Amino acid sequence: MAMTACRECGEQVSKSARTCPYCGISSPGFSALQFVTSLIVVLLIGAGIAGAIGNQNDHPSAANATTRGAHGGRQIAESACGVSMAQYLALKTDMTYTTVVSILGCYGEETSSSEIAGFKSVLYTWRGNGFAANMNAIFQNGRLASKAQFGLK
Repeated sequence: MAMTACRECGEQVSKSARTCPYCGISSPGFSALQFVTSLIVVLLIGAGIAGAIGNQNDHPSAANATTRGAHGGRQIAESACGVSMAQYLALKTDMTYTTVVSILGCYGEETSSSEIAGFKSVLYTWRGNGFAANMNAIFQNGRLASKAQFGLK
């Protein structure tokens, strides 16, 4: 049985305990970090489902789209573009949003934003190449914290 410190009284309790036997608080092993992580996972799953259900029409390529500006000499598409698996794999944790946009060649759609316990989390979604293909990226305090994809080629 895995043990953890109660978030209220600090006594050792089972991670699966519904209440602390010492102080009576509910969910004693569930920390704020676990809450934030769970929230992020739920947001990623929701965004993936929304992307899969959303409009399946072809999107203009970055070459045909209007541009908002240039990053490192590259034109950035203001409208949707098709993200590839190679671009997705080039993204690394701790990159800034500007760096990610430069790699992908287009801006993401802000799907969700929240601020909890000093962490500002923003979820962006990009459409991918292929039927229902998409990728999501979560930025915490301006840095890439996690990414997920479905169906990229």
